[in-house]
Amino acid sequence: RLVHPFMPFVSEAVWQRLPRRGGTNSNKDEAPSLMIAEWPDREDGSGRSLLWRDLEAEAQFGALQRTVEAIRSARAEYGLELSKKITKAKVEVAAGEPSLLQTLQAEKNTLSLFARLDNESTEITSADG
Repeated sequence: RLVHPFMPFVSEAVWQRLPRRGGTNSNKDEAPSLMIAEWPDREDGSGRSLLWRDLEAEAQFGALQRTVEAIRSARAEYGLELSKKITKAKVEVAAGEPSLLQTLQAEKNTLSLFARLDNESTEITSADG
């Protein structure tokens, strides 16, 4: 819908090929043309937000971002060159933070890339063992 003023023929072709969602807003999504379709509402009739946000993913990304910032700050504090990878790094997560531990273990490749750690030798563990 946002690109329609700039590329009307392309956006209309894409609109025609999209599967229609049913449910509370089905009347808005059943418009025969993008040109006359309504914009999506921010809320449905019950006051529930229809913004397509994944709050859990946002929290996980924020935790990953803060961890990278902490590692970069420690590197700067100890005078380690940012261009060189750190080998045999050990990232310890505070006890009582199982979700953070799980997030960092799942995103080990991303953490290693942005913090410039050697992915193969980096270990992510809980501080309690």
